[in-house]
Amino acid sequence: MDKKGVDGEIDLMELLARFYAAIKRNIWAAILFPVIGAAIGFWASKAQSDLWSSSMLVETTLLTDRECKFLVEELEKVGEIPGLSNEMRTHIKSVTFTVIPGEPLAADESRYEKSVYLQVTIEVDDESILPMLNDVMLRFINVSHPVQRHRKERTSFYSDMIAKLDQEIAAMDEVKKKVGTGTQATYLNPSELYSETVALHKERLTYKLRRDEVDGVHLVKGFDQLMVKERQPGLLYIILGAVVGIVMFFVFLFVRFFFSYYHQNESRF
Repeated sequence: MDKKGVDGEIDLMELLARFYAAIKRNIWAAILFPVIGAAIGFWASKAQSDLWSSSMLVETTLLTDRECKFLVEELEKVGEIPGLSNEMRTHIKSVTFTVIPGEPLAADESRYEKSVYLQVTIEVDDESILPMLNDVMLRFINVSHPVQRHRKERTSFYSDMIAKLDQEIAAMDEVKKKVGTGTQATYLNPSELYSETVALHKERLTYKLRRDEVDGVHLVKGFDQLMVKERQPGLLYIILGAVVGIVMFFVFLFVRFFFSYYHQNESRF
């Protein structure tokens, strides 16, 4: 047992000694490979373009949370935003999508009242394309089938409600005229009548504003605002280059050892 242990230790020391001797015989390569790798890393750090990072936030009530997540999943499968030109694709380095569920705008939690937010974060090497990306992203959302369907339904719903409120307001105006002449004044309270009319006008205005909103999604923040300039530190590239150089040096040693071993034992094969 002891002899085997000693033999194993001698074999290990012999292997280390041979390894050290191989490095000494190829000291020029041990120095040259890491230096070349570091030089290439330094050159790569200088050659890389600046990256601009910006986020876009869109708010809409024309999509449910599930529908918005489905659109995001489809975009991630494709790997790009539909409608981009070839030139714009070359400048985009990364795109991420995040769906943020919003709170209902009304207490009844109607599906017509709940907002959903879509955050798009993008990295580009040319900041001049960011305003164009705003238009492309908004166009994609506006022409998507769920948005078009909800827009049609919502427009019809709000138009019907506005028409109904117009009838109610017209009827209230007729009643006020009669109250003004003294007719039915014995059982109608003029102050309540006017308050109800104001409430109807307020409700009509609310529906009108919401009908106007469904014409398009709401851009909370565009890509062309609050951009962040990013660039990887040059030292990181130099270190990575040197590490790759060291790995290539060991590959070089292995290749030399293999061919040396093959030539020495060629007659055996």
